[in-house]
Amino acid sequence: MTDIDTTYVQQGSTKTPKATFEDKADQTIERVKGIYAQRKTQYKDSWALSNQSARLTNMSLEIFGYHLQPEQVRILQASVLCDIKDSRLIGPYNSDTLLDSIAYRSFLTGLIEEYNTPK
Repeated sequence: MTDIDTTYVQQGSTKTPKATFEDKADQTIERVKGIYAQRKTQYKDSWALSNQSARLTNMSLEIFGYHLQPEQVRILQASVLCDIKDSRLIGPYNSDTLLDSIAYRSFLTGLIEEYNTPK
């Protein structure tokens, strides 16, 4: 069991303890940011449209009669990676699975919001 959290937030002129949800979520988000900062070094910017390799994805889509734009393929690929992370939850606990899942879902959300924004 851990001690009571002593992290405080400034609210007006007084300091109040952070809510447990906020504190734990903030700690986790910082870990997620650290992981994807490492990935940038490992994989470069593989998600940039100019760097996307989707030959097999596009081939598979064409078999089913679909022809998607590169932005749509990237959303599909990000969705698949979220599904793969979820599939890994059937195994033993691994914090990397949950942390990566947060990052992938955040990325997917950003892609969908960008795609749905009128140009």
